[in-house]
Amino acid sequence: MAVFKLLFTVIGAILLFAAFTLFMNKRDFIKTAVKTQGQVIYAGKRAVIAFSDSNNNRVEYTSSVECDSPCYDLYEKVDLYYNKDNPYDVMVSDFTNQYLPVLALSFFGLILFLTGIEMIVVSIRRNIKDKSLKKNGIEIETNFVGVVANTSIKVLGKSPTNIITNWVDENNLVHEFKSLDFWGELKEGTDKNTKVIVYIDKNDISKYYVETSSLDSKS
Repeated sequence: MAVFKLLFTVIGAILLFAAFTLFMNKRDFIKTAVKTQGQVIYAGKRAVIAFSDSNNNRVEYTSSVECDSPCYDLYEKVDLYYNKDNPYDVMVSDFTNQYLPVLALSFFGLILFLTGIEMIVVSIRRNIKDKSLKKNGIEIETNFVGVVANTSIKVLGKSPTNIITNWVDENNLVHEFKSLDFWGELKEGTDKNTKVIVYIDKNDISKYYVETSSLDSKS
């Protein structure tokens, strides 16, 4: 699911860029805006704040932030910034209006971005390990046992499966192997007589790689 990993990273990067852009826009707005003080004339979920601009015109601003309970008390004094060319372009001078949207975008963006990067790094390391096992490990022929669903992962309503195989060594010990997440569909006719190639480490049988490509119906 390379696309899924890349999607996490790209969406995270977009959110981080949006957070940075929003922060810069707010910073630039404050630099050129006029700071004044208004008064809350309606203390509902979206407060209405009245103030006078530089021309002494009365302006009523409806807050862009909605609260479950009133954000302000009626007649409370509120510091705010307004665009000198458009007094209806207002930003209230408090944490919620100035920083909360930026922090929210940054938080979700960072989580998605780091998750995507971690998934990509893990995938790269796993590919290197698998290639090393295929090149330097011992190839054995194992017996197909069945599949188990990995319900801890779900993409677009679908979960991958893990293919289970086993192998009896020269000491008559049975070893079980479990593949990485398999997103394909098994070939028709795959049963207990199907052989599956597994590459094991020469010195540690717990390190192995199950070759599932031969079982994929699309291969």
